[in-house]
Amino acid sequence: MNRREKTKHQEKIDQFCAAKDLADIARLLSFTPRDLGYILYRLDGGRENQYISFSVNKKSGGTRTISAPKTALKEVQSRLNELLLIIYWERPSVHSFLKDRSIVSNAQKHTRKRFIFNIDLKDFFPSIHFGRVRGLFMAGPYNLNKDAATVIAQIACYSGSLPQGSPCSPIISNMICSMLDKELQELAKKERCLYTRYADDMTFSTNLKEFPKAIGYRGKTGVLAGRKLNKIITSNGFAINRDKTNLQTPKMRQEVTGLIVNKFVNVRRKTIRQVHAMLHAWEKFGLEAVEKEHKVKYLSISEDAEKPSFRNVVRGKIEFIRMVRENIPKKYKKHKDDVSTKLLTKYFECLLREGDKPIIRTEGHTDWMHLCAAWEQLKTKRKYSTLEVDFFRVKEHKCFGNTLLLKFCRNVERLQPFSKKIICVFDSDDEAAQNEHKKSVVKEWRNNTYSFMLPKSPVFATDDVSIEMFYGKRTIKIKDAHGRRLFLSDEFHPNGMHKVMKGVSYGYDPAKKRKIKGWAGHLKGSPKILDSNVFKKVGTKYRSMALPKSTFARYILHKEPGFDKVKFDHFERIFDIILKIAI
Repeated sequence: MNRREKTKHQEKIDQFCAAKDLADIARLLSFTPRDLGYILYRLDGGRENQYISFSVNKKSGGTRTISAPKTALKEVQSRLNELLLIIYWERPSVHSFLKDRSIVSNAQKHTRKRFIFNIDLKDFFPSIHFGRVRGLFMAGPYNLNKDAATVIAQIACYSGSLPQGSPCSPIISNMICSMLDKELQELAKKERCLYTRYADDMTFSTNLKEFPKAIGYRGKTGVLAGRKLNKIITSNGFAINRDKTNLQTPKMRQEVTGLIVNKFVNVRRKTIRQVHAMLHAWEKFGLEAVEKEHKVKYLSISEDAEKPSFRNVVRGKIEFIRMVRENIPKKYKKHKDDVSTKLLTKYFECLLREGDKPIIRTEGHTDWMHLCAAWEQLKTKRKYSTLEVDFFRVKEHKCFGNTLLLKFCRNVERLQPFSKKIICVFDSDDEAAQNEHKKSVVKEWRNNTYSFMLPKSPVFATDDVSIEMFYGKRTIKIKDAHGRRLFLSDEFHPNGMHKVMKGVSYGYDPAKKRKIKGWAGHLKGSPKILDSNVFKKVGTKYRSMALPKSTFARYILHKEPGFDKVKFDHFERIFDIILKIAI
């Protein structure tokens, strides 16, 4: 958190530094003293019984013990974490567990360097014991008394040290390392190096002709930490893991926190190949089979722990690859489509294969929500008694749009055969999609795939039909708790002012204090649904009046107050077409 943000929270910081006992800490965490005391000392027989512990295998060998707090204590630790994030003044060298910083930002600091020196702290979390945590808050700049500091240490520690698995352990570890980071920054500056830290992983890099021996060097027994570096680390209560000390040169594949940094930050090829293999196995053998294989062979978590699903593991790996590769300079991207986009597309294709019911894939990322909500109401009707369908329930912008859906249909014959029907629904405002559906309402592609365009709306006289136009006009104009609603373009005069509501206009951007380019074009022709940029001027300020279409869809799907009695009779026009395809 920067200095300006800290100023906003100065009152909270002052209250923290003035805390004297459990009651003060409880109020800072929005608990009553009685409730906090009960959770800490009596619930489940005390703190020792409020954790679930299990072991996971380390990549380097051995096991790591994870101690995850149960629900009540986890909530306390989460609130403490939020409070300490306000209190903590991060240093520029720290990239772990902070907003807008990650292993990517950490690795970016060390690209195109002659030498990269990595060290790892041994038993990082276990070495931060109860006394160190309490002492941290009793010392400056916090200067808490012993009682208040003890309460915080009791919330944070388990079996005498910081547990891996607690929401507040990461921020406390950063706070404990504050002096260490300061001294290492000074050492790096003196030796003309750059220093960063991600948790227990520390990196020094330089373009000097020789790497400074005060920090590290290659000796007879391998790579060793320099005397000055070793002295700083031991004086701060830590020890270096000799097995993870490494000095890398430009001729080597240089890595920082598991990412390649020779020219730019990138993932290992092994990671991409692994995801390709997982997707191939999913496509070939099905989710149930690979899920079973995954849990038996690759999960080392104990029976007490909640095991991540194969599908979530694959998605997580793809998101990781995408996070890393989105910052690669364009000149280094060999192909038009990035590998992360291809992997994500393949992932969505695998999702389409799940289940045995015909699946509906829509053009818009919210269209499926409207159809899903409508189906819940319409499926009780007699004419739909034989119809069973499911929906492609994904909220990703990157896998929707008429262009992408049309591309999927045109290339569907190249994919592995689908054992069920795939029904694609297009909006009616795309010329390319219109050309494909000129001859018939329903187009049959190969590989069990069909498509159609939204029929004309019985409510709105327009050829540019979107899914929202199958609601009644009253539904369209329902206001949420903030007074926002959907607006239609024909509600406004050509100058952008609303025809009925005073002070309400479309097209003005209050952030930039100017009209949006091309805004007048939305007010001509058919009554389109406006997604944003409707404001009411109150004094000198502008209040947003537009309900985003994605929020409207979510309200409808989850039957939020005011949106829980919506009628879907006009959606029968859509489901009549789906019925003809699916049966």
